[in-house]
Parts: sequence; C-alpha cells; structure tokens
Amino acid sequence: MGRRPVPAPLADSARRERWALVGLLACYLAAAGGFAVAVPYGEVPDETAHANYVDYIVRFHALPPIGRPFYTNEAVQPPLYYSLAAGLVMGARAIAGTPRPQGHLTPTVWPNPAYSPTGALTVVLHPPEQRWMLWPIVFRALSILCGLGCVLLTYGTARVLVRPPASAAVPLVATAVAAFLPQANFIRASVTNENLADLLAAWIVLLLALHLTRPYRRRRVLLLGLALGLGLLTKLSIAPLALPLLAVLWGRRAAAGRRFGPDLLGLGAITALIAGPFYLYRWIAYGDPLATQAWQVMLPNDSPWHLGDLFWLAEPFRGHLWTSFWGVYGWQRIYLPDGIYNACLVLTALAIAGGGLLLYRRALTPPQQAGCAVLLAVLGLLYGLVIVISLRLIAWQGRELFPALSAVSLLFGFGLAGLSLGPAALDPVAPLPRWRRRLAPVLLAAGPLGLLAIDLYSIVWVLGPLYN
Repeated sequence: MGRRPVPAPLADSARRERWALVGLLACYLAAAGGFAVAVPYGEVPDETAHANYVDYIVRFHALPPIGRPFYTNEAVQPPLYYSLAAGLVMGARAIAGTPRPQGHLTPTVWPNPAYSPTGALTVVLHPPEQRWMLWPIVFRALSILCGLGCVLLTYGTARVLVRPPASAAVPLVATAVAAFLPQANFIRASVTNENLADLLAAWIVLLLALHLTRPYRRRRVLLLGLALGLGLLTKLSIAPLALPLLAVLWGRRAAAGRRFGPDLLGLGAITALIAGPFYLYRWIAYGDPLATQAWQVMLPNDSPWHLGDLFWLAEPFRGHLWTSFWGVYGWQRIYLPDGIYNACLVLTALAIAGGGLLLYRRALTPPQQAGCAVLLAVLGLLYGLVIVISLRLIAWQGRELFPALSAVSLLFGFGLAGLSLGPAALDPVAPLPRWRRRLAPVLLAAGPLGLLAIDLYSIVWVLGPLYN
C-alpha cells in the first residue's frame, strides 16, 4: 500500500522550512567558526584549564587529581567531554603511527604582564608561533559540533511541541535564538565541557517533550536515564534537570499503566550504570562522591554573600548575569555597547508579552502548556543553581545558565511567534488578520537577524581588532 500523497501547499511549506533550517545551521557554523578564528587560545574563561584536563588524560591515562597543588583547576569536572577530546588525540596518533610524546599537547601559555582590572584586556601573550595551535583548534571544532547538536535538538523539540501543519514560526525562531546567541557562540568556540553539557541538556528536554506529547514508550524512559547519566558524566549542572524529569514521569504514570515505580527503577538503573562508576571512584579516592573537601581545598571560598542577602536581586550579580548571558567576552571584561543590552531587554519583553498573549487567548493545548511549564522549570532550576553556587564561588556568568539554553530558546520561539501571529502561530486553521500577515515576517525576522548581526559585530569590530 503506497503512501498517501502530501498536498502541494504542505509539501512546499515543508520544503521552505527545510531550506530555512539549513540556512540557520550554515549561519550558525559561520558565526561559531568566526569566534573560533577571532579569539586566540586562552582568551575564553578557563579554556587553558579545560585543555590541561585533556592533556593529563593523554599523558598519564588517568584523571587529574583534585587538591593542591593541581594540574588543572577543572579537575573537579566529570570526565566525558575531556575523554572524547583525548580520544581524538590518541586516535589520530594511532592512525598516523605517531609515538606517544612525553610533552604537553600545547606549549606553555604565558600571562600578559599588562593585564589588570584597569589595564590590557588580553589575558595571555600570543606570539605568532602560538596563534594557530593544532589541538586547541581540534577541541574547539568538537565544541562547535556540540553546539550544532544543541541547535538541531532545539528545532526538534519545537517541532514536537508544535506539529505540522502548524506554522514553522515557533521552531525556526527558537532554532535561530539557540544558533545566534552571541555569548553561546563565544563559548562554543572554545575548549570547555559546557558545550557537551548543553547538548545533553537539550536532548533531555527533547525526550521530556516527546514523553508529554506522544504515546507512552518504555524505551523513552530508558533513553532519559541514558541522557541523564551521560549528563552527570559531563557537568554537575545537569543534575537539576532530574526534578522536571521525575515530574514528567509522575504526570504520565496513568498513561504508563501506573508504572511510575518501574519507570523510576529503570531510569535510576541506567543512570547509575552510566555515571555510577565515576562517582564511586570519587567516593573511594576522596571520601565522598562529589570530592567536596578536595575541591574546597583547591578552590577556596571567594563569595561574600549569604542567602539572606537576596544578592540575586541586586547589583553586581543581577546586571552582570544579564549582560554575560547575551555577550561579555574575554575574561568577562569586554562588554558590548549598552544599546545592545537594551535591545536584548526589549526582545525579552516582547517574547514575554507574546507568551502572555498565547495564554490569554488560550491558544496552547494542554500538552503545550505542560511542555512550556517544563521549559520554565528548567530555566528556574538552573537560575537557582547559579544562586546556590554563588554562595561559595563567584559564579555570576550567564554561561552557567546555558544547560537551559534549549529551553530558553523555545520560550523565545513561543513568545515571539505568538506576538507576531497570535493563535495562528500554533493553530493552522486560526484566522490571520491582514495586518498580521504583512507585519509578521518583519517581526519574526527582526530578533534572529539582530542576534546574528551582534555575532558579526562582535567578531569583526570588537574581538577581531583586539586580538589581531
């Protein structure tokens, strides 16, 4: 029995959507690649420390020790990203027949003596022979591919929540925000485990959206355990996503035949099988699964705040977290013009207004309402984690929120599409007034094109002249 033919208008719409997606991905690769070319190795926070973690695995075939003295202050991180990067090195050397060298993967990077809070903005020196180092470029490429996966998963999640033949506005706007956010691309163009963590968090969000909107599948529960386990092997900031995950399993227990207990057991078993051995090793080696005492020795407390201070409502925490979410480069000292941050504030306000409009018009279906609640929960939990970490360490960098980047981008997609199209953003048969039909393309394109323009401005006019 042959496939049912797809009506020509729907086929044309799907084709245009695919080409639009391809264009967004191409622009993402150009933007992230531009940051990687413009910014020298070592000018992204902790990049050399992350690379030293890979170096230690390659040289000693072991995890770097935690404590003082230390090989890298990122030794507190779980090892998955670094193991993948080290695997690239060892695999390439095995293929090329290169003997195992005893030296470092990268030459010693010397601090810039002129760097200070009021002096030069470049943190390290960049002699010509160190401008293009092989392995940092390879590791940056790995990070950019992780970012590409995060962008694609964001699109996939949006299409799960807003299924064809509904408008492609929500998926494409959400994808564009995930692809063009300047600070995210600055981080994706560097050596850091955060990029793999963002990818795995986006995968968890996709699986949760599928579990909310599709028939129950036991296999999906096991995949959630796999994604969570891999996330916990990458960065502990994935841990808060376990709460919305459990809430979704509980909410779907009726569809699962009241199988919450077996689902929880299966999910926990897969997660423990993947991540358990690493945390067991930490327990044996350092006395607790998180190696808390060891990393407190290595990274002394530098936070003056207490929970009762409500510091997250005041400066400098509030302002710096906001600006560094959109774009603060170098070691958190290279700011964009104030007008750009104000424009991002306007964009956020418009997205919130659009989301409010969809709620007021009751345009969201119950699964979409549940999906948006999960997205908000993911963002809220990551924000709460930044607050908790800041009780001990200064952690007010917007990149700490990027495990929620897929969720944030989807919320922007719903809000901006809802503002531009009204209920027609979600309902293919909802009437679309003529004024919306004329104005919507401009409104929908303004935010993504604006973010892409900030990427270009940052690369060509801010970072390029500074570092080259």
